[in-house]
Amino acid sequence: MPSAARRNVAVGASYLREQAQRCVRLARDCPHLPTSHELEAIGVELMEKAAELDELLAILPASAGRRHREQ
Repeated sequence: MPSAARRNVAVGASYLREQAQRCVRLARDCPHLPTSHELEAIGVELMEKAAELDELLAILPASAGRRHREQ
C-alpha cells in the first residue's frame, strides 16, 4: 500500500477514535437516558471501525509485498 494511502487510513482510524471519545463524553453528560445510551453505542461502533482500520494497516503491507513477489 503506498505510504500516502497508509497515512490516510491511519488518520481515518485516529479520527474515528476521537469521535468515539467525543460520543462517550457527551453520553456521560447527557441527562436524557435514551440519548445517552445511543451516544455510547455510537462511540462503541466508532471504536470498532477504528480497530478494523488498524487491522487493515497491519495486513495490507504483507499482502502488497506478496503480490510483488508473485508477479
